[in-house]
Amino acid sequence: MKSQKTLIPDGLVLGEAYRSLHDHLEASEVCINNIKVGLIFGISHSKIKKFRITNFVEGSNKMELKNECRISDAIVPLGILKNVEIANSDFEELVFTENNPVGNALVIEKTTISNKLSFRQVLNEGLISLNQVTIPPSGQLSIKGANLGKTNFLLCAFANATLDFENSRITEIFAAGTTFPQKVHLNHIPDYSQAQLAFGQLQTASQKQGDTIKSLEYQSREVEAHYKSITWFSKDFFK
Repeated sequence: MKSQKTLIPDGLVLGEAYRSLHDHLEASEVCINNIKVGLIFGISHSKIKKFRITNFVEGSNKMELKNECRISDAIVPLGILKNVEIANSDFEELVFTENNPVGNALVIEKTTISNKLSFRQVLNEGLISLNQVTIPPSGQLSIKGANLGKTNFLLCAFANATLDFENSRITEIFAAGTTFPQKVHLNHIPDYSQAQLAFGQLQTASQKQGDTIKSLEYQSREVEAHYKSITWFSKDFFK
């Protein structure tokens, strides 16, 4: 299929029981604005360079991006849809914004994000679950100005990636078979104060779920980050 800029007509209204499913698409840009879908809006087996949601009209229930979707750059505002399911797909950059209210769900399964998975000013009061999500060593898990609430990280592979962290809350997460990155940066620069904040919270979360080994590991990282922040400050202060 020939690459096209806009796939979904602006202001499209579909019936309350309508399933709007799109398969084998190839587009340089998909923009969704003021679309109303009663049941499911889905894309599968598709290649998209840029994916944006400006606004789904209230009443839309579920969006699916699954089954070998290849998307370079996607931004998904969580408060617009009640359910978002992403599975068996590949992204270069996947960004979530806005609040995830009570009753809403975001589920990501068996998906690789090669560059950055970002939670930007997300307040999670609903369900967020990541299962077998992979970020390679060259990639980033970015959590900025967010409260991830009771987010689940299950069998996720991003231990060798970089954690891009800024003033966020992660004390209530649940992690099983998942190790968070050792490198903590802020805007691509090592930041030991943010590392101390992140590892201290991961230590608390691990302790809450009864994982003593992980709790001690993150406590060790917290202490190391604290020592490095003091060392860095001392060297800079006495210059």
